[in-house]
Amino acid sequence: EDYKNAILKAFPERWVDFPANAGKESGGFETTPYGLHPYILMSWTGVFPDVYTLIHELGHAGNFIKINENNSILTSEPSLYLIESPSTFN
Repeated sequence: EDYKNAILKAFPERWVDFPANAGKESGGFETTPYGLHPYILMSWTGVFPDVYTLIHELGHAGNFIKINENNSILTSEPSLYLIESPSTFN
């Protein structure tokens, strides 16, 4: 429930940059600066794979929210396995 509530803030708090602007990279990217909310960059083109991309990036966001809540800034960088598993789970 905590995880779901954390990632559902993405829309009202506007974490996601959706517009497909000229020169913008394709795919999705997520970053969560320590102590701040996540930021997701993607180009929404209205096709179904965009849904998968958004869900995957929200997985990263939820993971880092929980990591940052439970670790100091010095121990908040997990292994690549731990970074990719929650986003794949979503």
